[in-house]
Amino acid sequence: MFLIIAGGINVCLNLLLVIVFHLGVAGVAIGTVISQLVSSVLVLWCLWRAEGSYQLRVSKLKIQKTHLKQIFQIGIPAGIQSMVINFSNVLLQSSVNSFGSVAMAGYTAANNIFGFLYASANSVSQACMSFTSQNYGVGKWKRMDRVLVDCMILTTGVMLVLGGGAYVFGHQLLGIYTSDAEVIQCGMEILLYTTVTYFLCGLMDLFPGSMRGMGYSLVPMIISVIGTVGLRIVWIGWIFPAHRSLDVLFISYPASWILTIIMQVICFYLCVGECTGKWYKERRKERKREWYKARRKGKLRKASPLSTSKYLHRLSYNPSHSKSHGGHFRRVSLAHL
Repeated sequence: MFLIIAGGINVCLNLLLVIVFHLGVAGVAIGTVISQLVSSVLVLWCLWRAEGSYQLRVSKLKIQKTHLKQIFQIGIPAGIQSMVINFSNVLLQSSVNSFGSVAMAGYTAANNIFGFLYASANSVSQACMSFTSQNYGVGKWKRMDRVLVDCMILTTGVMLVLGGGAYVFGHQLLGIYTSDAEVIQCGMEILLYTTVTYFLCGLMDLFPGSMRGMGYSLVPMIISVIGTVGLRIVWIGWIFPAHRSLDVLFISYPASWILTIIMQVICFYLCVGECTGKWYKERRKERKREWYKARRKGKLRKASPLSTSKYLHRLSYNPSHSKSHGGHFRRVSLAHL
């Protein structure tokens, strides 16, 4: 809601400062800064009035080393990934510039449309990471899988509709930025390889989001850098010079997305297997401790925990209530396991 308000203010200020006061680029910059300032103030005001655990009180602000370490473990690799991917986009821009001003203008206009698709795909990716982390915290593995599948279906459907619509109505959308027929035609060539296949980019972002939700941030960063940046550098350096055209240049987008998805799927299942193994190992240790507790209380007659499998199977363990969090076990029937 606050972003919508800030966006409306930004548009109004841009029109006022550029058209009425003739401030040009400076007017656009001033409008952007003011709109972002308004959005920040509204967010802080909302946090100040909140009643939940996220209530903002300046007097209680302090750095907690445990949380700070977790933030750095997730945030630094994600930031490096974005920085390196932007570096590959700079190389791509330089290749486009070699075709002249018409290609540059077409790419700029198409890239603006491209940004709307990115915002839609990124929102689903952030939701996937949030829900995955929540279910990971309570050990709901089936829900984690379901979250990923639902997000994949949502991303594919939405991106096919938006990406296909951006290409079908490409002439009208590009006409907002320019009236030059050559620039529009150049922009249409770029949209063909970037918007129609953009659902691949959406899928590519989901797997790193899910892995970050499970606490793995470095591995998806390395895979994304190798898959997207590495392939594009190779493409621009070796394939593009031999076949100089915009079509060949922008085929690198879907090609890099497909390669990255394949590597991320393999890595995702390896990470899930590792997390599952750790969880079951912890579960087994907790069950063994519970057996010794029951043995000391005289509820079990035999001395070996291996001979009490039925009793152990009746102990349902929830990792969100493990002893490290002050929790305990509860007895349930086999149907609940």
